[in-house]
Amino acid sequence: MIYLSRLPSDPLESKWPREGQISITDLEVKYASKSNPVIKIFSGNINGGEKIGVVGRTGPGKSTLMSALFRIVESSNGSVRIDGLDVYRIDQELWTALELVGLKDYVSELPEKLDAPVAKRGENFSVGQRQLMMLACAICYKPKILAADLLIQSSIRTHFKGTTVISIAHRVNTIADFDRIMVLDAGELVEFDSPLNLLHTDGSLFKTLVDAIGSANAAMIAEIVKKHSISY
Repeated sequence: MIYLSRLPSDPLESKWPREGQISITDLEVKYASKSNPVIKIFSGNINGGEKIGVVGRTGPGKSTLMSALFRIVESSNGSVRIDGLDVYRIDQELWTALELVGLKDYVSELPEKLDAPVAKRGENFSVGQRQLMMLACAICYKPKILAADLLIQSSIRTHFKGTTVISIAHRVNTIADFDRIMVLDAGELVEFDSPLNLLHTDGSLFKTLVDAIGSANAAMIAEIVKKHSISY
């Protein structure tokens, strides 16, 4: 049996989301074990259908940001609106989504089921399970917005042309042809622009990350960025 949870105030699936536009306002995320926020007063707007890459050095808050956007972790301040609707006021059809990504049986066997605790950064789950949870949350919001990693990036340009995509980039080349890049540093959004503009900005952290992978790879990424900019 699949259990669905809805409130009378929840939007109809056929009417929301329509565009996949995301507005993040003063988002802050704290963990009980840390005194300082992991995400610090983060604001930014993403247009419907945009492909957004999220990059940064190790530990800048990339995974926490994605978890907050899809409510795997709750924010301590601020709001996330999808097509004008605050996602923190909407119930989710969790069992359906968990079944679709293959986690329903696993969660059903947990003593607390949907109320089972999730450790900081999801460390009590495997990396693969965390990725599937992210995908399950994306499914809850229907295919107008997608959280992506290498598991599904090969389908982005063919099957998700009209979908808003937010992807954590473990390798910069995977998001070189995305529309814009969010660059995080110590939980703050320090750059948010097209790959082309960031590569041509002196002192850009994105450019520093690209240059750090070696001249040959950096040249390849620059070529990808150039081709995408011309076609776009």
